[in-house]
Amino acid sequence: MKYPRPPGPKGSPIFGVAVDFWRDSIASLQAWTREYGDVVYFRTGPYVVHFYFLNDPDAIREVLARQADQFERPALIKRFLGTFLGNGVLLSDGPTHERQRKMIFPALCPRSVKSYAECMVQCTQDMMDRWKPGDVIDIEPVMTGLALTIGCRTLFGKDADDIVDFVFDASEKAQRYINRIFRSFIPIPIWIPTPRNRALKASLREGDRIIMDLIAERRASGADEGDLLSMLLQADQAEGGADDKEIRDQVATLSMVGHETTATALTWTWYLLSLHPEVEAKLVAQVREVIGDRAPTVEDVPNLSYVNMVFRETLRLYPPVWIFSRTATADVDVGPVTIPKGGTVAVSPYITQRDPRYFDDPESFRPERFAPGTEEKINRYANFPFGAGQRGCLGENFAITEAVLILSAVVQRYRFSLAPGQAIATDPMITLRPRNGIRMQVQGRD
Repeated sequence: MKYPRPPGPKGSPIFGVAVDFWRDSIASLQAWTREYGDVVYFRTGPYVVHFYFLNDPDAIREVLARQADQFERPALIKRFLGTFLGNGVLLSDGPTHERQRKMIFPALCPRSVKSYAECMVQCTQDMMDRWKPGDVIDIEPVMTGLALTIGCRTLFGKDADDIVDFVFDASEKAQRYINRIFRSFIPIPIWIPTPRNRALKASLREGDRIIMDLIAERRASGADEGDLLSMLLQADQAEGGADDKEIRDQVATLSMVGHETTATALTWTWYLLSLHPEVEAKLVAQVREVIGDRAPTVEDVPNLSYVNMVFRETLRLYPPVWIFSRTATADVDVGPVTIPKGGTVAVSPYITQRDPRYFDDPESFRPERFAPGTEEKINRYANFPFGAGQRGCLGENFAITEAVLILSAVVQRYRFSLAPGQAIATDPMITLRPRNGIRMQVQGRD
């Protein structure tokens, strides 16, 4: 049955609005919501996708929570991300997804995250020991390397240091491949033997070998190393058994995706702090009051409320996962529109979290929005950088704890100033990275 479509841009007969959308997705969505309202229909091609973009918190709640079981991950997303992540918790649906969340939860629950805090701080100290005042660094790869090191050490324990560089290289290759896919009207599948694809496939094979060897060794030893891999293997047995391939998919998801989002958010945090010295001064004052000159610990995190507020305000302005999409598995009524079976719903934390109806002066960097007693007044579905509902991010507590400890440790010793001559812009692909990096000058803290 055909249902009336909401208003929206038409575009060309073949490509729809693909040219405008992929050239500048954020600007396009902002313009379309201003012109057509909170429900916008548009089509992209030549792989024809019918999008229903929603910018209303009540409608977003329907898709992410109330009627989440009527939606699944889009097939194109599964196809291209699945090349690297398999059928891990990020891409699975239905009962498989529910089972995998139960399997992963013990490794990311608050008690487990507390046990990783010392590793987070030590990795940060090791990174800073390589700096000296006056250095100019691109903060994005630096934060990526730090988050990846933390991720691998908490995931693989003592085995991590041998594979961090490899995982970093593989993750960057995967990111570039996926970005090329999303920037292409007719993407080149990985099975076509171009030089880039051959190199990427070789990297994937080596990565699979490394991970599968680690899984086999850990299974054979039966040792509990207190890391994420041990917890996954224990949860695997508790959940009725999962084969090595499924464990591999969870490991790939946690190692390749988990570090990317935290690193991107930290990158934008340092950028915003460099533009707002008054906010940085408040953050430093709290760190000095709570911690002094010693290293931060997990027990300090609840008392570092302003550091938490700064990071959450960054997530509002620059959510790493800036858009979510779901495909309807049946005809679904969402507010004033019926999403037909096969239609793809898109919601964007970036767009909604900058809407003046939900945030006063939304383009301004104001951490006080997230002060205790104030944050509770924010509509849960007007601010959702970690998603929400059945697919809400399991790693939220890990990411917040990690970010608060990293920010606190770094500002004790250093501050960053934005290197001149840069035009900072977002690159809205899989995650919201800065288009050309962000160069920062390292300065010692007086």
